[in-house]
Amino acid sequence: MADSPLTPAGSEPSARNAPAAQGAAFVLCIENNETRGQALLLVESIREFGGRFARSPIFAVAPRQGLGVDAATRTRLEALDATYLEAPLNTVCPEYPSANRVYAAAWAARNCQAETLCVLDSDTLFLGEPDALGEEWDLAVRPVDVKGATSEGEGDPFESYWAALCELAGMSIAALPFVETVLDRRRVRASYNGGYILVRRSSGILERTADLFTRSVLADLRPYKGVSGHRVFASTGYVLPRASEYWGSNQAALAIAAWSIPQRVRLLDRRFNVPLHELSDAQRWSDDWADLRPLHLHYHWLLRSGHRDLAFATMAKLGVSADRLDWIRARASLIEKWPVPAPPRPPARSAGRSRQLVISGMHRSGTSLVASTFRAAGLEIGWDLMGPAPGNWRGHFEDSDFYDLHEAMLAAAGVTSLAADDAFTAPAGGDFAARARELIAARSGFELWGWKDPRTVLLLDFWDALLPEASYLFLYRHPIEVALSLRRRATDPEIYRDPWIGIRSWEVHNRRLLAFLGRHPGRCFLAQVPAITADLPGFVHRVSRKFDLPLRARVAASAFAPEELMRDLATAGLFPAWEGLMPGALALYAELEARADLPSSAVAAGQTSTVDTDPDGRRVDESRQALESLFTDLLQARLEQESEEATGEREPGMRRWTVVEPARLERLAAELAESRRQQTELERGFAEISARRDELAATLAAIERSRGFGLVAAGWRLVDRLRNRRKPAG
Repeated sequence: MADSPLTPAGSEPSARNAPAAQGAAFVLCIENNETRGQALLLVESIREFGGRFARSPIFAVAPRQGLGVDAATRTRLEALDATYLEAPLNTVCPEYPSANRVYAAAWAARNCQAETLCVLDSDTLFLGEPDALGEEWDLAVRPVDVKGATSEGEGDPFESYWAALCELAGMSIAALPFVETVLDRRRVRASYNGGYILVRRSSGILERTADLFTRSVLADLRPYKGVSGHRVFASTGYVLPRASEYWGSNQAALAIAAWSIPQRVRLLDRRFNVPLHELSDAQRWSDDWADLRPLHLHYHWLLRSGHRDLAFATMAKLGVSADRLDWIRARASLIEKWPVPAPPRPPARSAGRSRQLVISGMHRSGTSLVASTFRAAGLEIGWDLMGPAPGNWRGHFEDSDFYDLHEAMLAAAGVTSLAADDAFTAPAGGDFAARARELIAARSGFELWGWKDPRTVLLLDFWDALLPEASYLFLYRHPIEVALSLRRRATDPEIYRDPWIGIRSWEVHNRRLLAFLGRHPGRCFLAQVPAITADLPGFVHRVSRKFDLPLRARVAASAFAPEELMRDLATAGLFPAWEGLMPGALALYAELEARADLPSSAVAAGQTSTVDTDPDGRRVDESRQALESLFTDLLQARLEQESEEATGEREPGMRRWTVVEPARLERLAAELAESRRQQTELERGFAEISARRDELAATLAAIERSRGFGLVAAGWRLVDRLRNRRKPAG
């Protein structure tokens, strides 16, 4: 393949100062979230194992606004001779991460002259030389792993989606060939895994894919539209519910775009895009994969710390060589936090006495909101802050050094922050105290510093021994709002395995902070969320006054809009069955309210802690549905436990929540059913009233438009004018 330079096209953002392009170029996505480490690992693997393509151009694209990578990561990309582009390319469907690759690839097709583009998922890596496309082909791909959202033809539940997408592309669905899925060997309409795609740039396939995908979004086409309970766990965790409905749509758009022209498509060698995460499942594994010696792996989440042993065992079965395993092992441990140079530390502001303010509370209780506010008011909370991610798109405002220390301590104790119970204690031994002292020493020159991390609540005694004069700002939120927020965030798989884990963790965190508050009332400020959003500067002033801290309350600002802290209980109260289902948590919430410096009752009349604009009632309806879904899941889990204990399948000692008698649980289920019946009747009545109102309005409008009404109205206006003329002056 002949060398060809990179040239900008049109008014789109162009890659500047890019290396000279060879016959092929690589395109991948990188953002300020977990894909950052994945993408850097992928780029390193290309440079290390790419063979004759090792020096080919690499384009690392951040296609969603606000998720561009930090300066240190850009420096690392530059050192790897990769071109970084940050531009809002994915504006049509930013909630669907896989759409990033669609728009990044289309940008590359329009802006570079390398004739072959290799489009990659960030969670992949090379172990050998990439494949060449060949002059006789326009696209080289492999079929999807399993059936998923593909169609097996007439009668398949996804057939209507595929037919509609083909119609958008101007082709008959009959023109789409069938392929065999890689793992479950099903005959399906062509759908190709997006982890590794070789495409001839001049074919127009990538631009056509982006165009078709865009039109499908605007046409409201989604494979899993309206499918209840469908949730997707991707390499970065559970994706948002809306994204789950789109899952597989980008791959469908690629296949249809390729065959609508038509193009010349070949299937890849099985050694490329090897589905490591699927093959790690014993039910998916077959011996014909043994000693495959893959050249390109699609590992998804398997290089996360909790899955690496399984990943390396599976790679060994696949025949990955020892030197390759060592290379991956040396870098995989750094996936979550890539070793990039730290940005310069800000200068200390004062040589006087150093004060500390620590912000903490249960997860999803507004700690990020408050940390961003107090940072603006003058609190130094760190210089290597964790960036945006699902659930906190504007940033976590957590100091990475404290986060890493706390995670290491929890891991040493064999728990996660959600799984820790009342018996949890900070692990003894190790170098944890020494690491903590180093963090303190590095910040001791600041007049006022601190950190934000929900995990701190579990480690209060540990930090109290090291910082006996530190002040603590504790935040709390209604337990049901926290549980719903955890489900919306969708990054914690255990939430779906055990719906009670969020409630139990809320109780553990808040019992601990109340106990600490009881021992140190003068060093603690307890505030309810989202009541604090009614007056953020006023809130900062109250905290500053209690602890005598040099905070600038008037300039306090937040990176968050207060309305983003959703209040699921603001417009409609809880139905009575909640009291019977979780009496312990609701009693604990009442105790928090009674002991808080800023409880919910502190919001002044006329103020509101959130923006309650909801003109079409959609938020209220979604909130009600979410509440019912949570209640049903909690009740079902409780009934299952009671049933398992009654049959001896679970020992009573394994009980992890307050005992509720079976008869009472049945009453709770009946109360929920009655609440739903009453709600349905109210909605039916409201619909009838609305219909009658619309009918009367239409009748009145018709009368007003009639000629007779016009004559009568004109007559009354004439009479009125005559009366006014007859009135005596003065």
